[in-house]
Amino acid sequence: MPRVLFLTGPREDYLADGLLHGLRSRLGADVIDYPKADHLYESYPVERPRSLRGRGFTLYGLLADMEADRYRPLDRAQHGEFDLIVCGDIWFSFGSFVELAPRIIGTSMAALDGADRQEPYPDAGEWWRRGWWVLPRAHKRALYLKRELGACRAFESSTASPRGTPGTACTRATAFPTGTTTI
Repeated sequence: MPRVLFLTGPREDYLADGLLHGLRSRLGADVIDYPKADHLYESYPVERPRSLRGRGFTLYGLLADMEADRYRPLDRAQHGEFDLIVCGDIWFSFGSFVELAPRIIGTSMAALDGADRQEPYPDAGEWWRRGWWVLPRAHKRALYLKRELGACRAFESSTASPRGTPGTACTRATAFPTGTTTI
């Protein structure tokens, strides 16, 4: 079975949590979520789901706890121990992505963007205002999956050229092809 390192964000995110839930359900302990997404597991305290978005209904608190080797996963990823590395919420776990992406050779990577905005990371104004325009572009180093785009736009890896029909609602996951990374 393929081994997957899933870098989780600091909060719940339906795109990332749904994919992690599905991968963990199908592949079991071969999926390492780091750090552990406690809110997805049965051991999550019963009183806490009220603080989760949507009060924790649907997929939260349903995964069975199983042993997972979470010891130094970033180091292990650099040594090729995983077949796929998924950055679960690029907006919040970009630090791990920035640290890891340049060191990964021969391992497929994917970046998930479940933010309620159209710009891909880090092309939003808030990044530019902070002077972080030198951050590596996730859509150039990994398969970039965006939860929604208001006008069905997709960004090519070299330029931000829109395609699709303006004004059409787009709620499907959209892949941003890089030409170098495949899953």
